[in-house]
Amino acid sequence: MTIGVGNLGKSPLLKTRVLLEAKKKGVPTFVYTDKTAAENLDKRKAVKLTDLDLKTEPSEPSVSYGRRDHMATWLELYEKDDKEHLSTEPYGGAKRLLDYSIDKFKTDIHNSKKGTPALHKIVDILKKEKWTIKDFYKHLQDKWLA
Repeated sequence: MTIGVGNLGKSPLLKTRVLLEAKKKGVPTFVYTDKTAAENLDKRKAVKLTDLDLKTEPSEPSVSYGRRDHMATWLELYEKDDKEHLSTEPYGGAKRLLDYSIDKFKTDIHNSKKGTPALHKIVDILKKEKWTIKDFYKHLQDKWLA
């Protein structure tokens, strides 16, 4: 039976526990860093568990539950000119915002922390260009969806 540890989510601790428990029970375990080798179950290309940096104790969570500065991502859409250089992380990055409506943009402005640098830059852009929020959003649509 083959279990893809990658399917266990992003928790390195959970993956480590599954691997170590399988090893304790005598279940053959193989870890691959190469996708092709994993698909072919090429044991010669398996990585030894001792070669891995396995975490057996929980560490600080990698996910931030605080507010994210959504405005930085909108600002990125304004500042960059090439889709290939748009961020994709975290949470889909700028590429995901291209599908959002004006209402989502307004919501992000409303929910943005007062005082974030990105929000201040966007406000400065609005003043400089003498744009409304709709004008800024339309500019982004024209720029990226044309």
